[in-house]
Amino acid sequence: MKIFVTVGTTSFDSMVKALDSYFAENPEYEVIYQISDGKYIPKSGHYFKRVDNINDYYSDAHVIITHAGAGTIYKLLEMSKKIIAIPNFERIDKHQVDISSYMEANNYLLVCWDMSKISLIFDEVKNFSPEPYKKDMFHAYDDLSKHIMSAYST
Repeated sequence: MKIFVTVGTTSFDSMVKALDSYFAENPEYEVIYQISDGKYIPKSGHYFKRVDNINDYYSDAHVIITHAGAGTIYKLLEMSKKIIAIPNFERIDKHQVDISSYMEANNYLLVCWDMSKISLIFDEVKNFSPEPYKKDMFHAYDDLSKHIMSAYST
């Protein structure tokens, strides 16, 4: 099974370290890590800091493990990927907890609330069928755009 781990644009060394430890003991997984500015270097798979087209890695993976950033999660939902979100409790704000709770309650993804229990999530993800995500289009864009443009043209 191909696993892609992403921390987004900020470091999340505690997540990378916990996953590295798990995958070192479970070599049947093929793992690639995106670590951004992280200091911890994983040993259980390939890694990189940043890449021009991360969508290629998303597409290739069977499961994506990600920080619970909204941009990443919504992109992966639109791609119909199996997702394990790990909220970053080291952040000052708690928006990742909020989005994780919502997504889990609606069966869009699995959440690992305690990294010491990652093995339980992997037992669950094998048979997990996420609820299909349907993106609602923002229909007021044209009206809003015209309004903004008219404010600048006067």
